[in-house]
Amino acid sequence: MQVAKPAPFEFALSNNSFAEVQAKEDSRYLQWAYDVLDHWLACLAESGEDLHGSPNAIVAIGTKSYKYLSEGDRALLKDALALECDTFLTMETKLPKNAAHIEKTLGLRVLTPIEMWNYIQPWAALFR
Repeated sequence: MQVAKPAPFEFALSNNSFAEVQAKEDSRYLQWAYDVLDHWLACLAESGEDLHGSPNAIVAIGTKSYKYLSEGDRALLKDALALECDTFLTMETKLPKNAAHIEKTLGLRVLTPIEMWNYIQPWAALFR
């Protein structure tokens, strides 16, 4: 995610995150992902930016400091950094347990949907 202060935010989908959605084999979830992907690609095209992220942070994920990451999580976090996201939204429980380390070392906030809602809720009424 790219989160502007105080809001709004943009969802970014990478090939790895889209593959995870496809693996769920849930047609409604897949349709939502296609919708988000379409919006994200339009945002990229409109911005004209060529995103690369921080090479040092991307390389750092491969070090022993991040051995707690699964290969899938490592790939998804690398994508988030390459897409210059400031927040990584996840439904799982393991990754958020390491959120403080990831934010401190990579500058990438890891949130669950409930945590994200708590973050943006004060401004939600502005977008009705």
